[in-house]
Amino acid sequence: MFNTYFGSVTSGRLLRLPFVGYIILLNVVFIALMLGGAASLGVAENMVGGDLTQAQQMLSEKFGIPAMIIIAIIIFGVLFATLNLKAKRIRDMGLPGWKTLLAAWAALIVIAIIVSMVFGANTETTEQITSIVSSIAILALIFIPSNTFNKTTI
Repeated sequence: MFNTYFGSVTSGRLLRLPFVGYIILLNVVFIALMLGGAASLGVAENMVGGDLTQAQQMLSEKFGIPAMIIIAIIIFGVLFATLNLKAKRIRDMGLPGWKTLLAAWAALIVIAIIVSMVFGANTETTEQITSIVSSIAILALIFIPSNTFNKTTI
C-alpha cells in the first residue's frame, strides 16, 4: 500500500475502483489524524482547567517547533500521496500523469482568477466555483475508463 501512495511516481497506473478506495482510505486516515490532534488539544485544555488559550500556550511551549515540523510532514505527505494517486489514475486513462495534473491545476487557478475578476472580491463565489470544477475533475477521474485517451489502436 505504501508503494501505491508514494512509489511508482513516473510509471504507475491505477484503475478506477482502487483509485476510489485509496482516496477514501487516505482521507479517512487524514481525518483521524486531525481528530487525534483536536483530542490532544482537548486533553491539554482539560489539564489546565478549561482555558483554551492557556492550553495552546502550554502545548506550544512543550512541543513547539518539532510538532509543527511533524504536522507539516504529515500534510505534505498526504498532499503528495493524493497527487500521486491522481497522476496514476490520469496515466491509466492514457494521458501523461504529472503534466496533465499540473495543467489541470493551472486551469483551476486561471478559472479562479477569472471568477474573482468577474465577481470582484467575493471569495465565497470563487470558492464555490473552484469547488465545483474540482468536483467535476474528481468525477472525471472516477468515471472515465482506462485507456480512453491512449493513441494505440487494438
